[in-house]
Amino acid sequence: MTTTPRRRPIWRGPAITLLVLIVVLAVTLVGLRAARAGTVLPGTPVADAEVGGLDEAELTTALQALDESRRDRVITVVRDDAELASTAEEMGYAIDVAATAER
Repeated sequence: MTTTPRRRPIWRGPAITLLVLIVVLAVTLVGLRAARAGTVLPGTPVADAEVGGLDEAELTTALQALDESRRDRVITVVRDDAELASTAEEMGYAIDVAATAER
């Protein structure tokens, strides 16, 4: 009596490769975050401001400056023949600096 070798499922190789890739990516991201602890990751923008590489105090200062510069912008709303002009602050615009810096 001869026995035939058991064949592996075809999906097994790609599934293992995908799992290894996910683990490597996760470890890389955790390592990058740990290496940059206390600073914003490079290439991170907030609105028009590039904040990558800033520490927490610098980030808070940059966000406050961004908030102040945008509050005074005049926004004009037009509907039919009616027009309303107001500042962003008067319309309720504000950046939550603490929550934005936390993320």
